[in-house]
Amino acid sequence: MLRCISGMLLLQFCHGMIVSLRSIIAILHEFLKAGMFSSEISIPFTMGTIKGYHGDQEPDEKFWTLYCLYLAMTIISSIVWILKVRPVELPIMAEKLERVLEDHHYFDSIVPRWYLEVQEYETGSL
Repeated sequence: MLRCISGMLLLQFCHGMIVSLRSIIAILHEFLKAGMFSSEISIPFTMGTIKGYHGDQEPDEKFWTLYCLYLAMTIISSIVWILKVRPVELPIMAEKLERVLEDHHYFDSIVPRWYLEVQEYETGSL
């Protein structure tokens, strides 16, 4: 449920916790960095970050949907940002974005490939 208190847009979850929309965006941004940068360096660290946020439980479909949506929305803004701030690094950013697109099968999949592959390995379903 959405609520507005003192001009701040808040979300109230079914268990009563109230969180500002700004807080949710900040959290999603941290996971965006996990998908674009951390997973490239250490998949176990990135998975631990995600699972740790979820109390060592598997993230649900709502999490992956928001994560994937936010990641997809940042593809264009990442190009604009790199061109403005560090244009010489455009090829590096383009490689990162291509990897993100491939990780999500060009956004046909909300869960990234690197997460699914490790999960399948750990459960023995590979």
